[in-house]
Order: sequence, then C-alpha cells, then structure tokens
Amino acid sequence: MYIPLLVSEIPTEFAPSPRPEQEPKDRSLAGKKRRLLAAFVSGLIPGTGQLLLRQRRIATFFLLAFAVVLVLYWPLRLPGYWWGLLLLVWIELLLGLASSCVSLVARSDSYSKLSLWWLVLFVPSSLLGCFAFSNLSLRAAGFRIYDIPSTAMEQTLVRGDRIVADLRSYDSHEPSAGDIVLFRREGTIFVKRAIATSGSTVTGRNGLAFVNGTQLDEPYIEHIGNVPEKLNNFGPITVPVGKLFVMGDNRDVSYDSRMPEFERPCRTKT
Repeated sequence: MYIPLLVSEIPTEFAPSPRPEQEPKDRSLAGKKRRLLAAFVSGLIPGTGQLLLRQRRIATFFLLAFAVVLVLYWPLRLPGYWWGLLLLVWIELLLGLASSCVSLVARSDSYSKLSLWWLVLFVPSSLLGCFAFSNLSLRAAGFRIYDIPSTAMEQTLVRGDRIVADLRSYDSHEPSAGDIVLFRREGTIFVKRAIATSGSTVTGRNGLAFVNGTQLDEPYIEHIGNVPEKLNNFGPITVPVGKLFVMGDNRDVSYDSRMPEFERPCRTKT
C-alpha cells in the first residue's frame, strides 16, 4: 500500500522572485570607469586610451600620428622656425583632444558610450600632456626655453619674454654679425646681439657703432640717455680669433663687450 504524493503547481504570481542580478550593473560601472581612464591617458599620450579599450586600429592611427610629431621635432627640428613650433603645439593638442573624444564615444561591444560633456574634464590633461611633451621634445632636439630677466635687449626682447634657443645652430655654420646669441659667463647665461666676429675692428663714437670703419645700420637699438662715457665712445677694439663682440640692443644699460672687464664670448654655443 502506498500513499500517493500530491504536488500542485504554485501559481506564478505567488512564486518567490529570483535574486536580482548585480552583474550587468557592475559591468556597466566598470566599463564607465575604463572609458574615463582611457580618455584621461589619451589626453597625455594619444592612442594609449584606445589600447586600453582594445581598439587596436584606432590606437595604431593615433600612435603613428604621434610618432610623426616626434620626427618633426627630431631629426627634422621643425621648432627651429617659430611657425613650426606653433604648428607642432597645435597638432599635439588636437591629437590629445581627438584621442580623448574617441575614447569616450567610439563603438565597443564591451563598453557603453559616454557623453561628450565628459571631454570638458579632459581638456586640462590634454594641455598638460601637450606642454610636457613639447618641453621634453624640445630638449631632446637641442632647444632650450629661457625667460628674459633684464632690460638689456629691449625693445627686441622685453623683460618677462620667453624665448626658445637653438643650442645646435652653430654646429653647421659660424655665427654672423647681427645674430642674437646666448653664452655662459661665470655661471650666468647672457643673451646679446653679435656685432662683430673674429678679426673685425669695432669702434664706438657718440653712441654709434662702427665695424671696420663702416657705421652699422641698427634700427632695433634703443637709447634712454644718461649713458656712461665709456659706453658711448670706445675702441678701436679688434675681436680676437674665435671670439665675438656682443652688445645689448638697449645700449645705455647693457653690460657687454664695450667694457674691458667683460670677457668676450667664444663662438661655441652654451
């Protein structure tokens, strides 16, 4: 004898609901964080964010563009021209912003898109990456950035100006009269204008400069008055071999080769 087991179906509406799954939500949050991280690093080095998101083709494009910029710094040394430096800085900035933008919105099976409004947060990182990369690339290519602390070269270079100097310029040619040169003297870097080169004779008469008896045409110089006599009238001075005779454009305040105690710079770069 047996007792049958009666089993009745429980109506669906009374059945206990399954435990809600947290995995899709967690994956969405993780994907968002990964997108944001990718956008941040893309602003620093274009293409790295795409590698993080496994977007290899897009990453290759940005990294190749970044490599082209490196080549333009060196060995092509485009920053030797003012327009070249401006062009490279703009290209770097646009590459960083474009790479960040693509990191936020590019299609991906694993990561959902984010709003372009997030891009506003990554403009600072793009600027930071751009300027840091520019400084490092300039140094690697033989350029240096200097601030002008004095008035000795006004009005050509005003106090507070920032200049980019090419330390390899004279590797391929000799300096010429009229060049603006940098040199080191007793641990201090000076910026002056080359007035005469080796073997030339320089004379000063009433504030005018003569080289080998010919008055120089110097529309860039400035006189503010109250100049010591030894700066207005000097010479004749013959420039030694391997040396330069330099003067500041603000002639009445410049400490330069007109003074006997000022050692004349050699032609080699700083």
